[in-house]
Amino acid sequence: MCPIARYPIGAAAGYRRRASRLDGAILLEVVLALTVFAGAAGVVFSGLSASFVAAERVMIDAQAADLAVTTLSEIMLGERELTDAGPEDFEDEDLAGWQWQIVVEPMEAFTVLETEELQVQVIIRHAESGRGYRLVRLMPSVQAQAEAEEMMMEDW
Repeated sequence: MCPIARYPIGAAAGYRRRASRLDGAILLEVVLALTVFAGAAGVVFSGLSASFVAAERVMIDAQAADLAVTTLSEIMLGERELTDAGPEDFEDEDLAGWQWQIVVEPMEAFTVLETEELQVQVIIRHAESGRGYRLVRLMPSVQAQAEAEEMMMEDW
């Protein structure tokens, strides 16, 4: 036995060999744990990214639908003409990147009280995302509206 150490000289060398094997196993466990953690973090972050993209898409679609209904309401109120127009940018600065278009086509197959119906399409596009929304409504022609107003005035 060595007078300085408690262990015999041969025992200390064996202890060092076992310790180095144990250190290698711990290092392997740490590397493996970091790899698993990095993989799990990647999956979580890719899921978050996909949900943010989907949320942005839903917001753009909802705003496009709102703009289409607003444009069609303007046509029905007479603030916009019932003719083909656009594509044009919206005048409001808050709506930069949005375009509107109105397409009016006669629908001869559908007649109500022998008046011509028009198929009115309001098309809204978002330039950055390339997404759009199309709202279609059947409306009486301008002539049919005038005739209906005349009939109502006669009844009064």
